[in-house]
Amino acid sequence: MADRAKHWIRRIIKIILIALPLIVITSFALVEYTSRPSFCKSCHVMGPYFTSWETSSHSDVPCLECHYPPGIEAAIQGKAQAISQIAKYF
Repeated sequence: MADRAKHWIRRIIKIILIALPLIVITSFALVEYTSRPSFCKSCHVMGPYFTSWETSSHSDVPCLECHYPPGIEAAIQGKAQAISQIAKYF
């Protein structure tokens, strides 16, 4: 019985060692992708706002520079708020 438990513990540790880096990398990639202005325009509600920004004199400034305060805490709150808005929309 002890050998069986050790086997499962080793298997779980291997799964965690493989899954954890994949989750971290995927999370960073998703945060980066969803921070781009091109992602903002993917919602049809944002179309006119994106067009206005794109043709404005500050089109070289990403949306998040003005819409979220700096810092990781603000970024997390902003992402949570955005997810909430998407959920409410659908």
